[in-house]
Amino acid sequence: MARQISIIRDEAGYASAMAEYEAFFDKEPVLGSESGDRFELLGLLLAKYEEEHFPMPKTSSRAITS
Repeated sequence: MARQISIIRDEAGYASAMAEYEAFFDKEPVLGSESGDRFELLGLLLAKYEEEHFPMPKTSSRAITS
């Protein structure tokens, strides 16, 4: 049985979740399966943590197209 997924609160939790997430890259699970749901949930949690801890700088559309 897979261990329970929990909220990522620190760098150790982030590293652990990322390692598990990356393990799926060799054989991506079928969407809708138990493994697929786990993969998707880990991705959402990782994205939320990254959004809060590694924010992208605000950039104007003019700066992007220049």
